[in-house]
Amino acid sequence: MLPHMSTAISPADAHTATILDQFTRQAGTFGQVLGHAEAIDLLRHSCALTRKDTVLDVACGPGLVALDFARHSAWVTALDLTPKMLEEAEKRARDANIANVTWTLGDAYSLPFEDNTFSTVVSRFAFHHYQDPKAAFAEMVRVTQPGGKVLVADVHMDEDISATFDRLEHLRDSSHVHALTAKEHGRLWDEHHLRDLQAFVYTVEIPLQVQLDASVFGSERGTWEREVRADVGQNRTGYAPRVEAQGVVLSYPIGVTVGTKDGRRNR
Repeated sequence: MLPHMSTAISPADAHTATILDQFTRQAGTFGQVLGHAEAIDLLRHSCALTRKDTVLDVACGPGLVALDFARHSAWVTALDLTPKMLEEAEKRARDANIANVTWTLGDAYSLPFEDNTFSTVVSRFAFHHYQDPKAAFAEMVRVTQPGGKVLVADVHMDEDISATFDRLEHLRDSSHVHALTAKEHGRLWDEHHLRDLQAFVYTVEIPLQVQLDASVFGSERGTWEREVRADVGQNRTGYAPRVEAQGVVLSYPIGVTVGTKDGRRNR
């Protein structure tokens, strides 16, 4: 049984059911993909995290970010929609002997917390699953304290290849909706008047075979793999595939934006 678990989840719709199905099946393997464990220190430093901070990790998955941040903050609340992911995260916490984390079952569109609760609110690799990223982002800002940090890290696509990437990612992961472009990311922050914005892009590299093994395909595995292999050296798909000694390697551009909530304009 997960401790401190909220049951405030929005009524399941078709997309919610797809997310639950995908990530229940991926719970045991998602955190083992090397690319998912890398660069967390970049996120932590971008938030200027201190031992006094209280953190919310939205869509925490198997807890990689939450557990790292817990080592450097006062407390972390980690929320996810998928019970199996939270079970995996709780196991990691026990194995690492980390106790300053609350695991919470909940919906990113309706965070079960009061306004101005956390000094740092983060979300990594989640926004491309949202049908309404504006609503999810507004909830993150709402629960952030005035003067607190808001950070989003997610796949970051150029406009000219965004549609192709979305089509292929949906074949690989049926819960994928849309990878935001730089312009779309920017609008989220502008609408909430966050200040002191920092933005950068880093790359997550994943061997093609590792991604194939970690994904939950329907009958589309062959189509996806053929299109990706045909794109080696061209990057018309967004994966920027290239051939290395160990085989084909994919490169996912991850956009990170962090800003400060201005208490005068976000109440």
